[in-house]
Amino acid sequence: LNIRPRQKVSRDMLAERIELLFGKAWFDKVTYKIIPRNDSLMLQIDCIERPKAMIYGSLHYDNALNAGAVLSLSIRDLVTQRSVIYAESYIGQYYRLRLGTIQFLDRSQKFGLEASFFMDNTRFPLIDLRGETGPMLSQNYLTSLTISQRISLNHLMNLSFRFETDNLVADFISASHIEKLSYNYISAVYSYQANTLDTKHFPNEGFTYCLSASLSKLVRGGIKTDIQRTNYTRDDQGDFSFHHNFTLRGWFNTYWSPTPKLTWNVGGEALFFTDADTVSAQNSFFLLGGITPTTDRSV
Repeated sequence: LNIRPRQKVSRDMLAERIELLFGKAWFDKVTYKIIPRNDSLMLQIDCIERPKAMIYGSLHYDNALNAGAVLSLSIRDLVTQRSVIYAESYIGQYYRLRLGTIQFLDRSQKFGLEASFFMDNTRFPLIDLRGETGPMLSQNYLTSLTISQRISLNHLMNLSFRFETDNLVADFISASHIEKLSYNYISAVYSYQANTLDTKHFPNEGFTYCLSASLSKLVRGGIKTDIQRTNYTRDDQGDFSFHHNFTLRGWFNTYWSPTPKLTWNVGGEALFFTDADTVSAQNSFFLLGGITPTTDRSV
């Protein structure tokens, strides 16, 4: 709990530190007792630990991803102390898979280093491609190294370095004969997040927000037609743009409950990015629409 002898402790402070323990999902129960002594008070923390390996499963359906199964696995302290190895997957036609490991570097586990790999397959219903409009599949592969710093109970800073491969696969017969567009990026991303909700579902009060800034560069682009595949680099740019791209992004949601059975939500999102072009000739793109984001490029 990062509490030292002779430190002043309040009930609210204890509640916050215990919530941080629950947030790691490593304990079934955490309680405390204050035991009086002749000239002092002793704080006793009782923890009931979960197994070091946990597996979860459920079924899921929504209009964007359709039906599928959710499976996740986490193992802590397998190789080193204060570490977590995890696997999260959505098994279905529009799949997701995330693999990673987190190593906390301090005793209170506020500062950590994470290495992860993510892949997904998502169908976008309408993409404009060289004057044609039709559905396309977005197939992404993202490898990242992230440095994280937690601030108090509900604030988090991240600095990530990423290598990303994005593929847009035409789900219709194109008159231009294009079957797939490919992009390879390197990026540096800083983000700051906060969450003050009192409960995860139907909160009575609180807000969530995220601010991020990123610098990315396209290192290779590719176009596959029904007869050939051509790769482009900075030396042979073709239709692609290889300039650096700077992005600022922010979103927020705030909640309040005027009556016990009613929760209001107001939110918004802002996006600014430089040197963007069309889908078939650019070094960055974002996709507008939907109720919830389906990929990192959804607004």
